[in-house]
Amino acid sequence: MDTDLFRPVEDRNAIRAGLGIPPGAFVIACGATGLFNPVKGGHFIPLVLEELYRRGHRNLHLLLFGNQEKSVDYPFPSTNSGFITDMNKLAGLYSAADIFLNPTLQDVLSNVALESMACKTPSVTFRTGGVPEAVLDGRTGLVAPQGDLNQMAAHCERLIQDGKLLQTLAEEGRRHAEQTFSYPVIAARHAALYEETLREYRYEE
Repeated sequence: MDTDLFRPVEDRNAIRAGLGIPPGAFVIACGATGLFNPVKGGHFIPLVLEELYRRGHRNLHLLLFGNQEKSVDYPFPSTNSGFITDMNKLAGLYSAADIFLNPTLQDVLSNVALESMACKTPSVTFRTGGVPEAVLDGRTGLVAPQGDLNQMAAHCERLIQDGKLLQTLAEEGRRHAEQTFSYPVIAARHAALYEETLREYRYEE
């Protein structure tokens, strides 16, 4: 992952203002290539938001991006930025959010979780595939059992209420992205693997 591209923007409030997001709103971002593809778990998004509304949270704003295949009524104001091809703009959207809601039901390693984490936006996600390797529960984000709507809503609520935890996850997430998933780190690991394989091959000869 390009952690020079996906990084926190300098003026998050300016991006929010440009998107029409009210000052002081707690912003929940959601996005995928096909947001309501069944494997992306997009149908959980309105359910989680309805649960948060039921719990008394009102000052929330939903920030969507990606292909939204159907119209959905949300209990909170929302901004839909559509399908994004400009990665700088995408990094700005991640940075504009307080948390990233990632209810994926099928994933090897979630790109959106990595990208949002690199932008200091912690994810609330399901324990799906390799996602917990990126979103370390309680360290870089919060992880719920797959399909557990109430736990996902509870995780969101915890971050709405606990600004200190939110900031800690954001800072640790950025470090984890740089130290584990950045291009230089991945390249060095691949080079080391090739060198080890060559040594073993030469030894066997």
